Amino acid sequence: MSRRRSWSRRSLRIAIRRGVVRIADTWGPIAEASAVMVAGIVGLGAMAVLGHILGYRPAAADLASILAAGLVPILVTSVTVYVVRKAARHHRILIEVTMSYLIHGGRSLLDELLGRMIVGRWERESLKPGDALFDVLAEVCRQRDWPLKRRVAEALPVLGEIDPKRSLEIAGILREDWHEAKWKGDLRRRAVEALVIVPPTDGIPLLHHVKPNAIEPLLKFRSTDEVFTAIAILEVLHEWEIFEPMRAARLQREMLEFVDTSLPTEEREALHHIADFLRDSKNRPVEDVAQKLQGMGKSPNVYVRIAAARNIWLLFDKYPQKAFELMEGFSETTEHENVRRPIAKERSVRFLIGAIKGPLRDRAVSLLYKLLADPDDIIREGTFDMAESLEDADPELLREVCASILKNETIQDLRERAGRIMHRASDARQ
Repeated sequence: MSRRRSWSRRSLRIAIRRGVVRIADTWGPIAEASAVMVAGIVGLGAMAVLGHILGYRPAAADLASILAAGLVPILVTSVTVYVVRKAARHHRILIEVTMSYLIHGGRSLLDELLGRMIVGRWERESLKPGDALFDVLAEVCRQRDWPLKRRVAEALPVLGEIDPKRSLEIAGILREDWHEAKWKGDLRRRAVEALVIVPPTDGIPLLHHVKPNAIEPLLKFRSTDEVFTAIAILEVLHEWEIFEPMRAARLQREMLEFVDTSLPTEEREALHHIADFLRDSKNRPVEDVAQKLQGMGKSPNVYVRIAAARNIWLLFDKYPQKAFELMEGFSETTEHENVRRPIAKERSVRFLIGAIKGPLRDRAVSLLYKLLADPDDIIREGTFDMAESLEDADPELLREVCASILKNETIQDLRERAGRIMHRASDARQ
């Protein structure tokens, strides 16, 4: 199957999912309210039939009074159900978490909630975050707690399923973030990347949840952006081209024209190389894409190698063995840390965990531990973010991973998270 046909099918799937979500948002509450009304009317009718059978023959005035007395509560109940369900879809509030954070500064509790979101367990466990939580997250993103802001950025794809408008607001805050001492524009890049990540529930990326005019400001390259953010923008524009070809082409052209006069030669050449690769990958068989990625992985230009590592996910569905080969090579500690980091990104680690129950299990487990032992903090943190989803795939392996974290990890947040998971697993066994 050609990449073009695969691209067309993917476009159709996204369009269908987007339509289903919009229909559910619009008609779901109406359908539930209508069901209540129909059930009430059927019940009222059944009572009337039963009365008739028993010989009850009310006068016309009495019958009108009875119908009014019965229909008014049914109507009120139906309207109430509509209002409540409509509100529940857009403003579901997890009072315990948000109030604990606001009153007690419950950072660990908020961190745990974000972890459940990142791996897609929030809905199954009936966690219902709403406006109160989004207010807290927006405030967190304006503060200086970088590790927690990184967790918020990782949770954005799931948050976008709950409330796209508020999630885009948070993405906008992160898009302006700058860490002077160490991380620079890391959260800017993550805010852009979050637009195209498919939530663990196999939902719709945030990019396709909101109007193009709201998305465009996030995809405009700024003079203060780093090359890493530029790479992320190119990748998102590549995805956005499905529905917004003219707008995506214009933004890409404007960015490349700007970087041609503002970035160093190595960065400028890499961005043009990446733009060409993304354009060509649509029309190439997966084997050709794999060969191209392998060639990019040998480039002396580190930014080209970074782009290759970031786009191995193009092989996951059709060419998993080659994907593993490239991931194993890019994760060697002799490679630049910025080339290794994409192997710990959400798409890659989710792929590893998905392979745990298959024929590539040994390679998946080995690579997972390799990432968790990497000398780079961001790689270990990113890997463990998604490792929590082992709770479904292989709970015993998750316990072993947590035990390893508790024994070897130096980052306190990771140790605390591993401890909470071990405690939860222990409670579940009892």
